[in-house]
Amino acid sequence: MNMIFLLLLAAGIASFIVGFQITKLPQPDPSIIKAGEWLEKAEAAYGEESQNIIPFLYDLGKKIIQHQKNHEVAFSYVERAFVIRNRQGDPESLEMAEALQRTGECLLFMNNIPLAEERISKALAIRRAKLGDDHPMTGQCWAVMTMLELLKV
Repeated sequence: MNMIFLLLLAAGIASFIVGFQITKLPQPDPSIIKAGEWLEKAEAAYGEESQNIIPFLYDLGKKIIQHQKNHEVAFSYVERAFVIRNRQGDPESLEMAEALQRTGECLLFMNNIPLAEERISKALAIRRAKLGDDHPMTGQCWAVMTMLELLKV
């Protein structure tokens, strides 16, 4: 009986060890760090309030999420784009809807549900008014609203 118990115990430990995976946290990619440095130089050259920098802020935020899974760091870039868009643009423009959606998505993954819902709801309202309910860009907002609702369950 002791032998069977020891074999079962050994089998259980072995399956635990085989099933256990050591995962290393995503590390900052040197290219992303360098891109951030270049982006700061571009922003200084264009001026802090230039709309020309917004696509690059979005792209860097997206790459940080893809490679580092760090929504907090990505949010700092996406939020800068939002601030620029908010100061310069029409608050009801499609560009503002994009800024609202992108920051709302980051906030969702950072678990800031109230602010995420506020921004996504505003983006949805703009897109519905400008594009209608059946447009793919409006559909993106509907999808994020779905995730927000599921988090409330």
